[in-house]
Amino acid sequence: MNGQDTHTSDQADRFLRACRGDPVDRTPVWFMRQSGRYLPEYRELRGDRDVLEMCRNPELAVEATLLPLQRMDVDAAILFSDIMVPLAAMGAEVTIHPGLGPVVGQPIGSETDVRRLRILEPSADVPFTLEAIRMLRKELTIPLIGFAGAPFTLASYLIEGGSSRTFVRTKALMHGRPEVWAELMATLAASVRAFLRAQVEAGVQAVQLFDSWVGAVDPDDYARFVLPATRHVLEGLSGLDVPRVHFGVGTGALLPLMRDAGAGRRGLADAPGRGLGADRLRRGNPGESGPGGLPGPVGGGRGQGHARPGQGGRQAGARVQPRPRGPPADTRGDPPTPRRPGPRTNGPRRRRIGRRMTAPIGVLAMAYGTADGPEDVERYYTDIRGGRPPSPEHLEELKARYAAIGNRFPLLDITRAQAAALERELNGGQGSFRVYLGMKHSPPFIADGVARMRRDGIERAVGLVLAPHWSGMSVETYVERVEKALAEAGAAEGPSFSYVRQWYDEPGFIDLLAAGVEAALGRLDDARRPGAAVIFSAHSLPTRSLPDGSLRCKLCDLCGPSCRYVDQLRATADFVADRLGLVSYAIGWQSAGRTPDPWWGPPVEEVIMELAAAGHTAVVVCSAGFVADHLEILYDLDIEARAVAEEAGVAFARTEMPGTHPRFIAALARVIRNHLRATPPR
Repeated sequence: MNGQDTHTSDQADRFLRACRGDPVDRTPVWFMRQSGRYLPEYRELRGDRDVLEMCRNPELAVEATLLPLQRMDVDAAILFSDIMVPLAAMGAEVTIHPGLGPVVGQPIGSETDVRRLRILEPSADVPFTLEAIRMLRKELTIPLIGFAGAPFTLASYLIEGGSSRTFVRTKALMHGRPEVWAELMATLAASVRAFLRAQVEAGVQAVQLFDSWVGAVDPDDYARFVLPATRHVLEGLSGLDVPRVHFGVGTGALLPLMRDAGAGRRGLADAPGRGLGADRLRRGNPGESGPGGLPGPVGGGRGQGHARPGQGGRQAGARVQPRPRGPPADTRGDPPTPRRPGPRTNGPRRRRIGRRMTAPIGVLAMAYGTADGPEDVERYYTDIRGGRPPSPEHLEELKARYAAIGNRFPLLDITRAQAAALERELNGGQGSFRVYLGMKHSPPFIADGVARMRRDGIERAVGLVLAPHWSGMSVETYVERVEKALAEAGAAEGPSFSYVRQWYDEPGFIDLLAAGVEAALGRLDDARRPGAAVIFSAHSLPTRSLPDGSLRCKLCDLCGPSCRYVDQLRATADFVADRLGLVSYAIGWQSAGRTPDPWWGPPVEEVIMELAAAGHTAVVVCSAGFVADHLEILYDLDIEARAVAEEAGVAFARTEMPGTHPRFIAALARVIRNHLRATPPR
């Protein structure tokens, strides 16, 4: 709110002048969801109607738009509508379910599905919206903002069938059926563009493009799959004399690209909190790049323009300050990130030149660990069990498994080679990196890696777990060990860490898995190959049952309506299957521990038997949750799973592990770089 303001003429155009970058007497404020949905009078007005029904009634839309203005002295009004309105008018089966939000009856997955949609003709399809705008212009003394959902966000609803935390189906279609994705985005871009132009012609004085869920994609995918359609919309409005505001959630890494989409102004919500705040975004001229290529503010900022009245007698610089319309806290796909203190002032430092540090960025590559040899098996097994020695029977069984694979213990050597290759790959591009190794259950331990970083004066570090799928019982335990090592060293010792928590959908990783599956299928006998099925596996974890009967990992309380670990393995399988056009594939679990708890299932062995019983003549196992050969691959798959397949009468093959394959190392490097772009230094 603006408090008491008697200068109604200033208020009438304060928002529009700020959008143009002109000086204003104070920062204009409006609310992106100021339609009043939180007000008791709105709930009374709505009654038992749903939002779409209200949007289709111009009188109700007008009243809902005006309700908040009776309470708040804001500088602009936003049209009461919903981003699903044009989708419903285009032929999508859209309903709004209380507590769930939008639900699409027939989600899109093919060219035929896309062609069920027609390009919007606003005057015929949404005349009620245009009539509400005309009525509002007669009532308002402040500017009216129109809006529409951006093509990506609308596409995600159409493909997922509603709201999503992981956008698995959206990314699978984007990567696996790019021709279908392109046709869908073209249809949506043309419709959104027409919808916004019609709103301007009806009388709105500014427009906003809401890309609420675009933060789910990385910069490379945004540039390839999203930016062209967004640019088509925004550049199509460039001939109209109205400000264009482009808004996204979680878009810290995308801001340089969003700057090129064609909007005059950008809105921020849920941007990375460390280093990406007012000081960073409100410098420079309106619309110009800020430090590091980030877009500048909407208007003048600190050190130029004008200050607020009462601060040296100068006027306030031009800024548009919307209140973000972000997602609820429990709808984001990423797990919570523990926060550590910001940059230290008395720890090891490197001289700065301008804004750049001469100290390299540290990467702590973390893996599970392994015994060093037959004599180290008991120590290793005891560490896995939290310090409790195994029974003699279990110890002998584990030793026998190692003996069955020739007493090989390759994981440490492979992980060292991966870390060295990753360092070369990162330094082959721009930047200076040092990659360190930290193992969970064997030397060098995670705490050892952190200590080496401190000794080398590393100030900024990234923790990377060499496991693509997130779970509170897996990835978070590595993070906890890093944080414990830092806490024990003291806040002044550094370095400042951020963490890559998941990379199951990294395109380079998916490409490598797809190539591995294709090669394994090629190794099968010609007679058996047509009847082959593919099993995608990951390490099983113990589970617990919720009151509704659904399962979660036993010691994880961080997931919402479903287990992210399971969802992400399924997503990886879907991505690879879409890439190869696989019809027969499944997920299975391997290497369950010896505890009385139930574990994620079915086990790979059971899946093999089920596929054989269904008439399949061969199976290919793609162990998508592992990245190196070790006991869980060389024994659990190559010996146990193969024996089950032979007993069931089906041929068996498995994919080669990523190891130090150049495409895998390049994918990890891309994961690191994308993370650094999205996570400014603290």
